[in-house]
Amino acid sequence: MGAIFGVVAREQIPALVDVGAAAMAKLDVYPFDRVGTETEANAFFGCGLTYNTAESSREVLPRRVRDRYVITADAIIDNRSELFREFSVPDERQAGMTDSELIMLAYERWGHDCPKRLLGDYAFAIWDGERQELYCARDAVGTRALYYYERESIFGFCTVEQPLLGTVCSEVELNERWLADFLAIDSIHHETEAGETVYQGIRQMLPAHYGVWGASGLRTVQYWNPLEHPPIRFNTDEEYVTAFLDLFQEAVSCRLRSAGDIGIMLSGGMDSGSIGCVAAGQLAADNKRLQAYSSIPVRDFQDKPESRADIYDESGEIDLIGKAYPNINITYCDCAEHNAWADMDDLLQVFGSPYKVFRNMSWYRPILRQAAADGCRVMLNGQVGNGTISYGEFVAHFLSLFRSGRWIAAYREIRGLARIFRRPVKQAFKFAIRATIPYQLRDRRARRRQPAFDRFHNVIVNRLLIEKWGVEERLDRMGANLLTTQFRSYEEEKPIRVSPLNLSHIGAIETKLSLETGIMIRDASRDRRIVEFCLSIPSDQYVRHGNERYLLRRAMTGILPDSIRNNIKTKGVQSADWLHRLQSDWPDIRKELERVAGSEHVDRYLDMDKVRRALKGIPYEGTLNDAQVAHQALVAVIVGKFLRTFHHNYSNNRADKVHVKKEESLCQ
Repeated sequence: MGAIFGVVAREQIPALVDVGAAAMAKLDVYPFDRVGTETEANAFFGCGLTYNTAESSREVLPRRVRDRYVITADAIIDNRSELFREFSVPDERQAGMTDSELIMLAYERWGHDCPKRLLGDYAFAIWDGERQELYCARDAVGTRALYYYERESIFGFCTVEQPLLGTVCSEVELNERWLADFLAIDSIHHETEAGETVYQGIRQMLPAHYGVWGASGLRTVQYWNPLEHPPIRFNTDEEYVTAFLDLFQEAVSCRLRSAGDIGIMLSGGMDSGSIGCVAAGQLAADNKRLQAYSSIPVRDFQDKPESRADIYDESGEIDLIGKAYPNINITYCDCAEHNAWADMDDLLQVFGSPYKVFRNMSWYRPILRQAAADGCRVMLNGQVGNGTISYGEFVAHFLSLFRSGRWIAAYREIRGLARIFRRPVKQAFKFAIRATIPYQLRDRRARRRQPAFDRFHNVIVNRLLIEKWGVEERLDRMGANLLTTQFRSYEEEKPIRVSPLNLSHIGAIETKLSLETGIMIRDASRDRRIVEFCLSIPSDQYVRHGNERYLLRRAMTGILPDSIRNNIKTKGVQSADWLHRLQSDWPDIRKELERVAGSEHVDRYLDMDKVRRALKGIPYEGTLNDAQVAHQALVAVIVGKFLRTFHHNYSNNRADKVHVKKEESLCQ
């Protein structure tokens, strides 16, 4: 694991080394084990490495290859055995061969198509000095981030945005459209367009894409599309379970390569629970232990769940996993000293942009730091499991049956749902049949009932930006801030389950947190083989007789404790105590919000009337129980702090802020 940087030009530029050095200096904030650079007349490559696997300690990056190529890589390759066979690597060489060497062999064999043959989490770049061509690629599911900037005759890339700012990109400007979307989305999502960033001109390489830059500029190509994978059809249910379990066991196994201990973010649910149980079983065979870290509310949090289906403290379920697998060491973390206010400045530095994931960061980031301090070098999670291993949506399955004319099968599903939840069949029928009514009709009826509905009521975006940047059209495409629920069939949900927007969002956050903490975050539910399988099997493998998550429930028989595997009525609520954690900090937050309200930089982005209303809702002393006011206040403060820092660092776009003289800049 690491961070890569590079800048290439079509002709020799004297300032290239200075620009590269300035960019690499910005990576000094990370706890790398090794930092290296390579320079040619018109190319500069850099890499900061963290030794997360035994093989990575032997990496020398960037590295020249046969006086023609220079490679830099942030990569863990999972199909090493397959590649060893493909390249006839002798047994005695395999243990010492690094992942970047395998990438280079793949590139020389398959050229631009090499990512099709690589499994794992990676971003890498290869400079071909002979052809004067740069090739860069990001893994299929976007686990590792890769940002780039192109202008005129230069191209720069990096794992994070900051090293590109004021160096390769000297004229640093904010992307007003990104900020408008960020503030307008009534959820934790940051953007409406995958690939965009808060900085004008700096983009993310999309998951499953590679880029080629040369004399004609940048060309990007999608090399993998899980929606084009051929359908998988077996004769029996048992064959689906067997095939899935074989893939899942392998997906977990190849994520247990570590130079230290293996950790897992363990909840009481099915995704991380399944990964944890499988990992513990595999580690036990080698007399190894799994270090589990689980978030629990702070001790003085006494709120009762609003719904009987919600669980605020999952320690009871997690204890069951610990009893089933004695080689799991469970550490319960209340992270009492952390909250959305106390960690704000640090997180702004980590992410390098405004963010809205402050609720979960009160435990997610501290757990990573704790695990790294305990000697873990890899952290497992099940972040995208709801779209892959534990997928199973009753409405999507029912709607698919109904639209295909399989009405008897659809009715059986209704009866099964009624039986599971002990409700009258008539009630279950009313619940299901509403999904068959066209969205436009349901939305029209809802708007008649709520004529004053305002999709921007809960957010604090400046209304002028909504019209200026056509925000509503993108929110419609994204399905955000809607009055009426959208129901989709099984096939219609597939693109959403593997949306580049969601994958890039998670990948960027996890990449930046992994760099800060020195621990590699890995998700078996995000394995490319798992994604292909889970999008290629029929809907009835996920829902049967009203029972959702049907595939994983069957596959985990005898592996995951039955009380968790068969749970259909309760769910854990993460960060239920996020507002409670802030009870003593509202006076300080209020002061900062007053500063935001008086700032000259924010009024073009924020709805200042709502900012002032939020101010009135925040007490001078005591607690705040209004979650909406709290959320608006925190978003406003985060944006205000970000803008203040941005204008301090890049006022007048002075590149010498990062020790590169303007006359030596690459982008004049």
